[in-house]
This record gives sequence, C-alpha cells and structure tokens, in this order.
Amino acid sequence: MKKLIPALFLLSLTGPVVAETPQDIYQERETLSRLLDQVNNLMPIADLAERQSLNSDKRHRFDYVALKRDLITIQYGLTHYLKTPLEPRQLSHDLNGSYRQFNE
Repeated sequence: MKKLIPALFLLSLTGPVVAETPQDIYQERETLSRLLDQVNNLMPIADLAERQSLNSDKRHRFDYVALKRDLITIQYGLTHYLKTPLEPRQLSHDLNGSYRQFNE
C-alpha cells in the first residue's frame, strides 16, 4: 500500500487524459507561430533600448546580452518545434480490404 500512494500521487499530477483532435494541434501551432512573431518583434526593441542605454551613466546596467541570448533561445525552440512535421496519425481501425457494398 505504501508503494501505491506515491504512484497515485504522480498520476494525479498528470491531469485527465484527453485525446487531442487535429484541430487542437493546428490551433496550438497557430498560437505558437503568433508567439514566435512576437518574439521576433522584440529583438529590434531590445536593440533600441540597448542603444539608448549607451548614453546614460547609470551605476547598474541592464544585461542586454543575456536578454538577446534568451530571445534567441526561445526563437530557436519555437522554430524547431514548428518546423517538425506532425506525427503521422494512426488509423483508428484495422483495414479489412473489402470495399464492396451489396444493394438489397
């Protein structure tokens, strides 16, 4: 019984199992594509902020190199995921090879 409790706890963390529909997958990819567009738009804004910070003599400076590195990492991850083809769908039933219909 003691070994069963941790297993049940781990299963409860996974949440309900819901089958994805093709529409869900395409909606997710569309949303991630929009997110990638937004991340791509952030790079020029980060460049502008960095240029503007060069004229100031603040004691503490923002780490623009780290910001750009993180943006590039996010861009790469999103691009890699979106360029990966969708997994081929398995047929939900076995083929029987009989395609004749009989009219009664």
